[in-house]
Amino acid sequence: MHRLRRIVALLLPLLLLSLLNSQAQIGGQVLETNTGKPIVGANISVPESSIGASSSRNGNFALQWYSFPIQLQVSAIGYEPQSITVFESTSELRIELESKVYLSDEITVSDARIDAQNIRTRPIPVTSVDVANNNFKQNTSSADLLRSEKGVYIQQTSPGQGSVYIRGRAGRDVLYLFNGLRMNPSFVRSGQNQYFGAVDPFTTRQINVFRGPVSVYYGSDALSGGLDVTPIIRSFSTDKSWSGAMVTQANFEGTGERTIHTNTSYTSPRLTFYLGGTARHYSYYRMSSSSKSDQWFPYETKINDVDYNFLSYTTSMRYRINERNQLSAVSYTGVIPDSPRLDRMVMGYRTQVDPSFTSPDVAYDSNTSPLMFSAHSVSLSSSVQRRFITSANIRLGYHQLKDHRKEVPYDTPPDLSTGFTEFTRSTVTRYDENTSDQYLFSFDALATPFKTTLVRLGGDINRDQISSRRYRTNPGESLREELPRYPDGSSYSQMGLFLHVNQNLSADLWVEGGVRFSYIQADLNLEGADSERGYDA
Repeated sequence: MHRLRRIVALLLPLLLLSLLNSQAQIGGQVLETNTGKPIVGANISVPESSIGASSSRNGNFALQWYSFPIQLQVSAIGYEPQSITVFESTSELRIELESKVYLSDEITVSDARIDAQNIRTRPIPVTSVDVANNNFKQNTSSADLLRSEKGVYIQQTSPGQGSVYIRGRAGRDVLYLFNGLRMNPSFVRSGQNQYFGAVDPFTTRQINVFRGPVSVYYGSDALSGGLDVTPIIRSFSTDKSWSGAMVTQANFEGTGERTIHTNTSYTSPRLTFYLGGTARHYSYYRMSSSSKSDQWFPYETKINDVDYNFLSYTTSMRYRINERNQLSAVSYTGVIPDSPRLDRMVMGYRTQVDPSFTSPDVAYDSNTSPLMFSAHSVSLSSSVQRRFITSANIRLGYHQLKDHRKEVPYDTPPDLSTGFTEFTRSTVTRYDENTSDQYLFSFDALATPFKTTLVRLGGDINRDQISSRRYRTNPGESLREELPRYPDGSSYSQMGLFLHVNQNLSADLWVEGGVRFSYIQADLNLEGADSERGYDA
């Protein structure tokens, strides 16, 4: 009897522990992103363990675990694998996998123009920055998201801007894309291209970075590579639901940051909607008292006021027309009302360059701001599955970029030799306003005429209308017009068709090649040989 009691006493805690552990269950459903259909036989596993499960006919799965958080790996043949983190016991997980088309055991392709996931179906190295699923929100601008990327260098003379260098080149040799359509205006220069700073990191889902020439796909301004910004577009869900979030950030020392971002979204089996907005303000640059700032900046006078602001909104929707066709739309606007140059914030900066200058000659209110980038596009995606055509995509877009500049000269420069710290600005303000209106169209198709042959084909049509104006104002005087930075009323049109083929000759041998035809026409509204510019149309 006593022996039986001892056995019960030993087994009872183990039984209770087993019962408690059995309650920690993880379950849900695995679905296809485009159609919302359940995925049968998806593999759900816990890395470095023997725990796993498979999805049933309706896509459901369940497994048991005992501690959180836990990382799950979800994969299925014909779909992109996915890794998710689960923080608590739940049976309502909804996991969506992006479908892919398998040509053979050696090659997998997607309907994107350049597949960032598969090294065998792209001509250059490509990496993806998964912005939405990582804590990147503390960055000042979108350019900061790429600072840790290999082969990428960020050049920055203003907190709200940033030029991306890829493979040692920038400007017109690096193409910026937003939702697959070009951001670069026709007046982008050979030096820095600071327009990437107008993209909001809070409403960006992913950034794909192309390292190397992708001119076959996008044209000659992608000679050194490029990057494609994918905004947030919600995926379909099995149920109708609303969700939202709000993020606030504040910095009381280094930059005086004040940030608020809020968003709301709706998902359903057939329609999704997303609306997000961001407002940011940076007040100053303040170094720690232990940083010996006098050695960094030997001049007594410093302009601590940054006054950098950023405003944006994003709205997007996705609509399932039928099993094989879906429509999506995106509308984005990002504005930088003010963004001073960093080298103008330290008095006496130019004396390091030329001793004859004892102070900056211009009190910049902003460098290239107000800066505004606005992108609106509609996309139709179709999983054709007819003959050898696998998928097709058509995009229509309108992009507007305003590169405006405002500067005020000093009226009384400060006397650095006597430690004179006061200075006044002139009543004269110089304005430089340049606007690009781009009308864009692109199409892509994916074909698999043979089991080991992959063909991508497509094209682009783009028309860029330029307006430019430069003038100065002075209280009490009439407006004074000056020669515009670019010929006002000029236009730049380009069209391109491309074809790229991947051929699998054997298990270890691949051959690829591509060709592009481009047509470019520039209509410059030059002022004439007698004008200040001195050029005759």
